[in-house]
This record gives sequence, structure tokens and C-alpha cells, in this order.
Amino acid sequence: MTRHLVDLLGNSLADLRIAGVATCVASNLRWGEGPVFVPELSAWLFSDIPNNRILSYAHERGASVYREPSNFANGHYPLKKGGFVSCEHLSRAVTMTDPTGNVSTICDQFENKKLNSPNDVVEAQDGSIWFTDPTYGIISDLEGKRADPEQLRNRVYRFDRLTGVLSSEIEALTMPNGLCFSSDGRRLYVADSGAEMGPDLGFNAGGPRDVFEFAIGSNGRVTDSIQHFCHVEHGVPDGMRCDANSRLWVATAGGVECYEPDGTLRGVISSHEVASNLAFGGDTGEEVMITTEKEAWLIDLR
Repeated sequence: MTRHLVDLLGNSLADLRIAGVATCVASNLRWGEGPVFVPELSAWLFSDIPNNRILSYAHERGASVYREPSNFANGHYPLKKGGFVSCEHLSRAVTMTDPTGNVSTICDQFENKKLNSPNDVVEAQDGSIWFTDPTYGIISDLEGKRADPEQLRNRVYRFDRLTGVLSSEIEALTMPNGLCFSSDGRRLYVADSGAEMGPDLGFNAGGPRDVFEFAIGSNGRVTDSIQHFCHVEHGVPDGMRCDANSRLWVATAGGVECYEPDGTLRGVISSHEVASNLAFGGDTGEEVMITTEKEAWLIDLR
């Protein structure tokens, strides 16, 4: 099934190489999330969180189940040296799947207390692993298992793979969610989706639905610099990715919004469902996968 994409702003995204047609590669999801292209598999992976599984899509094979159960896995990210990392709600851990398929735990505690429910994850240029840790996976049984948080704050963490040290980098956000680095690695973007507090509390119109920008110092750590990047009008910001020109693409209730490096909204790829996340990749590096509430869509940028 193909579907035409619409630029809601009316100003063309053609110069950004968006072809205008997307193909639905999976449907009947309960909440699609965490798309990632894994080169050694020559396949896309993405989570179907409430159904407790990770799905796979390859052009020659179509869609299939990659891992079930998945510990209610959410976000994933490919590692430069092969394999990928995942955020798991049920185990409250960040795990690594190596190129042979073996899974190991990177971290599941901070200061001897369980993490909340790791949500999204990226690898920095220095090889450190960064992830967000809101409570979405423990405030109900829908995307994990209900539990009391042991951490006093919802943080953004950095795991130094050389030293094995897990450090708290950001503590000022309500519900840190999607995150990504700029193309030069000098800035970290983090979505605060605190206006959406989960199935029990619902939407809080006065809560944050903003993306913030943090400077990364020469030591690979967050500096004291924090800057408001953009405010989302439709729902809350979720997953994000930067393209090679440092434009920021943000999944929202209106679709995928594209922002220039200065925070100017460039255009929107609309979706008929809430968009949850996106990733660039593919065998040629010229595809983008967008996950929504119930579907996964693939766009060939060529």
C-alpha cells in the first residue's frame, strides 16, 4: 500500500529529496516505535511495544517477527562497530545485541537503584551510549509493568563504554523522550513530552511539549548550556533524527516536522495517525522509516 505525503505548510520539501510517496510495510501495531536499520541484517527493525515484540522488514522478505517477547523494547540505535542497542521497559535496562545476535545488559541501575524505563537511545561520536529514562513503561501495564519509580528524577544518562561509568547528564526535564545528536556531534537534542503523562493521567495541556538543545563539551559531556529549540503544536515531540545538514526531524501528532538548525519549521510530512519515531538508513542510506500508532511506513528518498 502506498500513500501520498502532504506538506502541511504548503512550501515544498522537494529540495530535501522527499519523493512524496510512502509504502506501508507493517500494520495492526498497537504502538509502533524505535525504527533502526541494522546493516549486518540488511533489514529494518522496529518495536511494537504493547504486543511485546520487535518486527523486522527487508525488501526481499517483507515483514516478520524478529524477537518475541522483547521485554517491551522501545528505542533502538545501530552501533558503529556493529550490532545495536535497545531500551527495554520490562527489564528497565539498556541492552546490546551484538552482530551474532547475543544480547547483553549495558546498564539497569543508577546509584544502586533501578532505572525507570529507558525510552530512546543513541551512540555519540566518542562511542558513549546516551538514553532517556522517563516513567512511561512503569506507570501502567500497557508498555511494561506498573511499578513505583526508584529514581527521584527522569533523567538523560551517558554510559561510558571505556570506563563502565553511568552518569546523569540532564535532570531538568519532566519527561525526557526522543533524543539525537547534531551531525557534528556538538549538540544534543532532547524532547520533553511531559504534556503527555501516560494512560492514567492523559494529556496535560500546560505540560511541556518542547525540544531542548544542549551543548556537548570537549570531554563528551553536557555543558551548562541549555537552549529552547522548538515548541510542538500537535501533541508532543517524540522520536527525532538529524539529517546530514543538521536539520532536525521530529515525530509529532501531526506527522514528522522538519526544522532548520535555527529552529525554523521548514515543513511537515503529515500522517493520518500520531507519528512516534523515524530513522534514516537502508542499504543505500537513502530511506527513512516512520513509525506511527499502528503502522510503519518506508520512504525511498531516491
